[in-house]
Amino acid sequence: MNDTLRNLRFWLVVLTFIILAIFKLHGYDRMPQTSHAEELLYGWSGIHLIETGVPVSWSTLDYPKENIVFDGIVGDPSNVYLPATLYKPWLDEPPLYSLLSGGVAHLYGDDRWDVLPVSHTRIPSVLASLVTTILIFFVGNSFFGYGTGLLA
Repeated sequence: MNDTLRNLRFWLVVLTFIILAIFKLHGYDRMPQTSHAEELLYGWSGIHLIETGVPVSWSTLDYPKENIVFDGIVGDPSNVYLPATLYKPWLDEPPLYSLLSGGVAHLYGDDRWDVLPVSHTRIPSVLASLVTTILIFFVGNSFFGYGTGLLA
């Protein structure tokens, strides 16, 4: 394959990735609507684990009453209010995604007792989807050829 065709293919992949990245990043903090409970679950667990060393979050499991650290309404400056019962230690899930989600919230200086903004807690998911996009191209390219990898 000559260098011109190789360069064209490379820039076509880069352009496709940029277009897909724009689609993924546009409005990532607005859709779906803010403050989904699962996003808060992982964000709260991670930010508490980073700042205090012990994960704290809500759970559907039956924790003992002495593990409750908060039972009430959680609010934030953008007028989002949610009922929550938070347990310490929260041991429902493995900590990696919680650390990623809560870590970003911690880097932005969010308060661990407020509703965490989805524009912060969704960043690890968006970045993982962009990495997955690149990996899918390479898998499709390896098994089925360049055109299939580009379409995948």
